[in-house]
Amino acid sequence: HRDLARPERDLGSDAVDARDVLVEATDLAPPDGRSRLVAALARTEQVLGRGPEARQLLDAALADAASGSAEEVALTIQLAENDLMAGELAQAAATAAQARAAARALADAELL
Repeated sequence: HRDLARPERDLGSDAVDARDVLVEATDLAPPDGRSRLVAALARTEQVLGRGPEARQLLDAALADAASGSAEEVALTIQLAENDLMAGELAQAAATAAQARAAARALADAELL
């Protein structure tokens, strides 16, 4: 909830609070439950203007993801978004195309 009596409490401080909670949750999550948390944490890092940190999180999670898995595709989609936010348009397009091809191979409508 927003503390309306404290106008200095803005989206930035909410994002920092969210980041702190996501870091803790990611640390506590079992390995097979981390990818969604990592994706959410990466989005939060992006909101905070910490694109390189988001990229590091995603790269590490992708290294641990099973090749060809839905988890890998979801993380790759998030990586494409990170590239886009960083202004790396060609890289974002290439990464998104890679994710789309992998999602098609899985025939996973949710990822497409």
